[in-house]
Amino acid sequence: MSGLNRWLIRHFWAQLALSVVAATAVLLLLHATHPGSDWGLYGIPGGIGIGAVLYAQRRRQKELVGGTTEGLVRVEEALVKEQVPEEPRERAALSRVVEQRLKATRRRPVALALLYAMFGVIFAVIALSGGGPSLIVYGLIFAGSLFWITWAGGRQRGRLERMGSALGLREGARGSGTA
Repeated sequence: MSGLNRWLIRHFWAQLALSVVAATAVLLLLHATHPGSDWGLYGIPGGIGIGAVLYAQRRRQKELVGGTTEGLVRVEEALVKEQVPEEPRERAALSRVVEQRLKATRRRPVALALLYAMFGVIFAVIALSGGGPSLIVYGLIFAGSLFWITWAGGRQRGRLERMGSALGLREGARGSGTA
């Protein structure tokens, strides 16, 4: 798995392609009864949006580690393995990345509550409009997505907090969110 992770970090185009393929697969699943190219009209703007978000995030992360892809690979491996590097430059880069990510996730409980509410409202609208089979598909996708986002996000947040403690980041940098 770490080899795949390294390869994906080095090859931005692969991250983008996999994201577009996943978005297209979800659209095909949701609109399986619709003919042909309707889903493509939704998929193209979604793919462009996914690419823009991934590119901006990657550029910001590379700036934090010194502007190199290899630096980003080393920092990501250190985070996954939860190992603090000995070299001062790599340690400082990891510290910057951890601090930035902890700051970005400080409002996670509020964001999760809003996401749950949004999915609940969408599901209720589908149910009230006589959703039928699509209600089951949307329900499964919503439940799976919410479970995955909550579980994986909590796991990542815990990893970041442990790394922040190991790096000696100040308590204020980690924010007040505990989830």
